[in-house]
Amino acid sequence: MINSDVLHNTLEDDNNTVAYIIGIKNLQIKNMEKNKLVDAEQMPVISTLKTFPKIAYCFSLFEELTLLNAKRNINTSSSNNYILCALLAIIYNINQKEKASHQKDDYNLGVYIKEYIDEHYLDEINLKSMAQNLHISEYYLSHTFKKYIGYSPMQYVIQQRIKEAQNLLLSTDLTITEIAFHCGYNNSNYFQSVFNNIVGMPPGKYRKSWKGI
Repeated sequence: MINSDVLHNTLEDDNNTVAYIIGIKNLQIKNMEKNKLVDAEQMPVISTLKTFPKIAYCFSLFEELTLLNAKRNINTSSSNNYILCALLAIIYNINQKEKASHQKDDYNLGVYIKEYIDEHYLDEINLKSMAQNLHISEYYLSHTFKKYIGYSPMQYVIQQRIKEAQNLLLSTDLTITEIAFHCGYNNSNYFQSVFNNIVGMPPGKYRKSWKGI
């Protein structure tokens, strides 16, 4: 399926390939832009599975009625429009199922990414290493996780590190430098700056305020 204003070509794989091509003008599907059949993020190739016989039947009707009406010199536009509506309804339903499946896949991947970060946020971690270990692109990882959680993977890493730091400040006597190293920061000053930006006060003040020192 190819939207309007999209450059494309048709490749013939072998002599056994049968192609049916329909060009549609002035198409308007609910909640879609004019002359758009698929969303921009959707793949233009969809699996018809059990619906293929219905689609093939629509195309065969097109062909039979066109030939029959040509012999009788009858205008085929009315009958073709009914068949076209049926075909578009079938394709639209397939699209909706594809989108629902894609959303479910994204949700599952979001959960998987979160579990990975929860396990490794104290390690030396960045977007590139996450993408490599999870075998997906950096863009897809970041886009999917942000849609699932609401912020980027690295923002989530920082939040988890600061939560760990808060816990250690209140439950241990480790120095701020030791806590910084434990939480994945090699620079204590940078750690304190990040902590202050998120919590609203430096680590030392946070510890004193909660311990009443």
